[in-house]
Amino acid sequence: MLEINIEDKLKELSNLGNKYNLVINNQTELIRDLGIDSLTIVAFISFLEENGIMVPDEDLNAEYFSTVGAVKAYVEHRKDSKKG
Repeated sequence: MLEINIEDKLKELSNLGNKYNLVINNQTELIRDLGIDSLTIVAFISFLEENGIMVPDEDLNAEYFSTVGAVKAYVEHRKDSKKG
C-alpha cells in the first residue's frame, strides 16, 4: 500500500513542482505553491484509491487537501482507520 512518497506524487502531478524544482514540505500549499487544480486533486485521489486509501465524498474538502502536511495526516488517518 502507498509505496510512493506523497510529496513526490504531488510534485509529479503539479504544474509547477517539477518545472521549478520546488522544495516541498508540510507547509507547502497545494493550490498556491504547487498550482494544483481540482482536476489534479481528482487524479491524486484516484492515485490514493488505487493504492488502497479510500476517500469518501464527505472528506473532499480543504481541511484535508490544503497543504502537503494536511494530505499526509489524512492519508495516515485513513490507513490507521483501515487497520482498526
